[in-house]
Amino acid sequence: TGAGKSTLLSALTRPIEPLVARVPLRILLKYQFAFEALVGKRVLVCNERGSSVLHNIDVINTVTGETDIIEVPRKYKTPIKIPALNAVIVAMNDPPVIAEQEHGATLEALAERVSIIHMHQAGTNKPGIINEISPVEALKFLLWSTWQLRERGWRIRKTTGSEVLDFLERETNSALQFIESEVI
Repeated sequence: TGAGKSTLLSALTRPIEPLVARVPLRILLKYQFAFEALVGKRVLVCNERGSSVLHNIDVINTVTGETDIIEVPRKYKTPIKIPALNAVIVAMNDPPVIAEQEHGATLEALAERVSIIHMHQAGTNKPGIINEISPVEALKFLLWSTWQLRERGWRIRKTTGSEVLDFLERETNSALQFIESEVI
């Protein structure tokens, strides 16, 4: 909380705002006509409250490119087909709880598509100035930041699907957390 997730998402998406859909995952997973907000968009960005429970992850897999085309149901209209999204970026205070009981192919497919970025609040600096930066300057800053990381020898590594599943299981399993912290 307070690490600047929403501000970062705003800065990252400002240069491509016309291509960004903002529909909460919990709405997308429950309301079939929420897909209409994805028409003409390439990226889904949303903030989710902590302890989100993801039911029916088939929907997330479909949106994130399990197939190249998504069928969008529309109220009182013929469904239309749109290309799958290029990315879904979700900011959460806590990892989601996956409601799938088995580590089946659906869950493994989702895990292969997930990257987890841990953010921590650094000092008392407030990132509010980002809201005043133009889209061109935001893009220049992101490119400069990437260059700086490479110059310093930093390597950003994509986590594997099994690493994502292990992390989600460890972080959302209160019994396992109790055993790890309290049992000797």
